Amino acid sequence: MSESRKNARRRGVWQRRFHEHLICDEQDFCSHVNYIHYNPVKHAVAHCPHAWPYSTFHKWIERGFYRNDWMCVCNGANRAPPTFEEFKGRDME
Repeated sequence: MSESRKNARRRGVWQRRFHEHLICDEQDFCSHVNYIHYNPVKHAVAHCPHAWPYSTFHKWIERGFYRNDWMCVCNGANRAPPTFEEFKGRDME
């Protein structure tokens, strides 16, 4: 364990800026799922949510919670990156 972790009384696997969040309701759940599925695009590891092979996004499409083109920029589509605030109160498309 590093000195800085000992001094700050940090142990285990949690990151420094970790904060716990309890899902409050269905809207909150949808917001977080949307955020998770857009994260690879936000961090430039994929150009569209469907292009990230390690995501559960594909399973959610199969189950009918998302359209295939959700936040997709393939074929010249021009979508502005969503903000977390935009996800609040939205049903999963």
